[in-house]
Amino acid sequence: MADFAYSSTVQDQVSNLLFGQTYSGLTAAQKAALDGTWASGAPAAGFAQMAWQQVGQIAQWWYQAGATISPDVWQHWFVIRMAKIATLQYRPDRYKEFKSMDDDAMDMAIKSFAKQDASDSALNTTASTTNIKTIRYETMQAAINRTPPVFLSPSEIDSATLRCLRIMWNSADWLFRRREVVFSVDDASTVTITSGLGGGEVFDKFVSTRMTYTDVPGAGLHCLWTDPDSFTDAAVVNSQNPGRPAYFRYTMSAPNTPVWQFAPAPDTTYTMRALVSIVGPGNPSSSTDATPFNLFPLEFHQIIRDWILAECLNKRDGQARADGNALRARCQDELERLAITFADAGNVTKDSGTVRDIYQDPLMFSSDRNALGGGM
Repeated sequence: MADFAYSSTVQDQVSNLLFGQTYSGLTAAQKAALDGTWASGAPAAGFAQMAWQQVGQIAQWWYQAGATISPDVWQHWFVIRMAKIATLQYRPDRYKEFKSMDDDAMDMAIKSFAKQDASDSALNTTASTTNIKTIRYETMQAAINRTPPVFLSPSEIDSATLRCLRIMWNSADWLFRRREVVFSVDDASTVTITSGLGGGEVFDKFVSTRMTYTDVPGAGLHCLWTDPDSFTDAAVVNSQNPGRPAYFRYTMSAPNTPVWQFAPAPDTTYTMRALVSIVGPGNPSSSTDATPFNLFPLEFHQIIRDWILAECLNKRDGQARADGNALRARCQDELERLAITFADAGNVTKDSGTVRDIYQDPLMFSSDRNALGGGM
């Protein structure tokens, strides 16, 4: 598919629609009004320039390359759009007719146009790759195919994308957010994660209820989280006796910057292990950066795409807003029903052991009787 180019053929088509004769038979004034007596390149004057810019503005939603080019298959629409504009001066009695023709041509051009041939053997990267650029294209395509069309700007879509990523990331304690890490704590209470995080990953919060020491053998010693009052008591009692910390707390001095406290204060370097969550996706570095999206399992990607479209439509009015709300509700339902399954690690995460309680009652079931109290 080529880019549309203004030509003598287009001149004749418009001239025949308006005047019933070819462009060469028009007066100098008529030629000047139509396209400034065009010679080559893009039209830079007259009704042709106006139509060129208008059609090009729509084309940018498909090409995502600015309002400079249009697909050649839109020539029929350009001709009718240019003729419609010119009827205001030359055939005002036919304006209503040309406007109807222009509406039909625009609708057909937008809704039937595809950048990729359906018989193409390659998988469309818009479907197979998730990044800002592919999301823009899919969202724009879905919005412009509405009746009436909704023209979304890239900035709207980008903003909705970042919002949706953060909502989805924080909507549940997903397994893919978790990392088993080892902390190193020195005698200045400086904490360093020595293993367990991937490149660019940042500690966010604890999943474990305690940290387990890895520098001593046996069943394990633990450093426990405690409430502020209990921590203060332990810190004061041990203020003159640093050693292996039994309790810890931390606050945030800045985003993703924890300030740690230990009681007693460590007297040397210790190592501890815990299960933690990582900080969610940051801003992409470019429109083709897939890193933030790859933090999610592949099954989440289409929910993300649909949610972004819903957020964008919700900022419009009328039916677009209603449809956006309905789509967002569907995405929320899929997140609650399907995404849990998508993120599940399988049956290993399910407790398949015996029933447990503080009295150990199940141990008293008789081997030959289904009753409490044991055998005779």
